[in-house]
Amino acid sequence: MKIGLESSIFSQLDTLLKQNNMETLVFDGRTLFFEREWHDGEYSGYFTTKFYSELRTKKVKKYYFFGPLVEVPDNVFIFEIDADVKNIRLSKTELRKLIQAKIDLLNRADEIKNGEYV
Repeated sequence: MKIGLESSIFSQLDTLLKQNNMETLVFDGRTLFFEREWHDGEYSGYFTTKFYSELRTKKVKKYYFFGPLVEVPDNVFIFEIDADVKNIRLSKTELRKLIQAKIDLLNRADEIKNGEYV
């Protein structure tokens, strides 16, 4: 039975990933979900990458106060980098440095919550 439960959880995660156009990235033992976002400028544009720690959905009314209940994404956002993860001009080490800087800030926030100030 446990195998069936695990497979159903993985199938739910797979459907959430497909609904949100998310991809996964395992970074130092942490599973991160990310999506690339295009920003238009006047003369050009650029990509940013948003990272999420958890994928969730919530049910809301389709037309704010009335209508059927629909599921919308309600993901847990953790950080954003000003680079495209899939850019071939960025090396792995450069990308790791960008992500590691944000992860270090998250770890420091956890330390402060635990009372470790110095």
